[in-house]
Amino acid sequence: MFGITLCNFYLENANGGDAATKQKRAEARFMRALHYFYLMDLYANPPFLTKLSSEKAPQIQRADLFLYLESELKDIIGEGGGSEVLADAKTVNYGRADKAAGMLLLARMYLNAEVYTGTARWEDAKKYADMTIGTSYKLCTEGKNGFSAYQLLFMGDNDTNGAQDEIILPALHDGELTQTWGGSI
Repeated sequence: MFGITLCNFYLENANGGDAATKQKRAEARFMRALHYFYLMDLYANPPFLTKLSSEKAPQIQRADLFLYLESELKDIIGEGGGSEVLADAKTVNYGRADKAAGMLLLARMYLNAEVYTGTARWEDAKKYADMTIGTSYKLCTEGKNGFSAYQLLFMGDNDTNGAQDEIILPALHDGELTQTWGGSI
């Protein structure tokens, strides 16, 4: 919920019609959706707020949260007609959410749609998984400096060692530029 609160704060305070602000707002909406996805997956019916409030957050039903997240994610990957859209795959700095992250989260949601809503959505899961696979991301298949391709994914230089081509949404923690007490996703 802390991550959701931070996203809501940013979304209430970051205004402007320029493209950079709209893209960052889309990224904040993605992060809020990701946090809500985890709450929906783990706890079913979590508290739900899309604005800052001093009031107790009302509880949302899992199926309703699924529909909200589906709409939100489709909007920020460009299917909803909104003006706040994530950048195309691999066109933003490493560590920022792009359309591939949004499509991947949709695919993941659809995989468990039957649990969340009572209705299986296998075709939608396949559609968004295929869309993600069709982006410029690719598997890291070659090792380097005595490390396997798999090991490269977990190295401190995974933004430059070839693994960056596979990692769609890394959690950046470098000890110098990205420090936090609440940064795990």
